[in-house]
Order: sequence, then C-alpha cells, then structure tokens
Amino acid sequence: MQPTNLDFYFLQPRAYPERLSLFIPVYNEEEVIPPLREAVHGFMAQLRCEMELILVNDGSTDST
Repeated sequence: MQPTNLDFYFLQPRAYPERLSLFIPVYNEEEVIPPLREAVHGFMAQLRCEMELILVNDGSTDST
C-alpha cells in the first residue's frame, strides 16, 4: 500500500544524538593518521554532542 502523504518521502528534523560513534578502519595508514586527527578534531568542534572515535587496525605492518 502506497503512503498518501507526500511528506513521507522528505527528510524530517530529529533530535540531536547524545553521542556519535565514528569507526574508521586503518591498515598501513601511518602517514594519514596525523591529518586524519586534525580533520576529526575540527569536525568534533562543530558537534553539540559527545563523540567517540574508534580506529580499527587490522594487522598493519607499519606504525599505524
């Protein structure tokens, strides 16, 4: 059955989350970590909630 209200298809505002979890896989990304850190800090400064950053290293052979 099709919805009859066309607003159903538009994005609706919602409450801001209490916490944002950001998971980033890293593999042999030693050179990218410092610029990534700067970018994430800039992003975090704009948020109005807590944020956790989780970097998942799956066996890098460098100093990631």
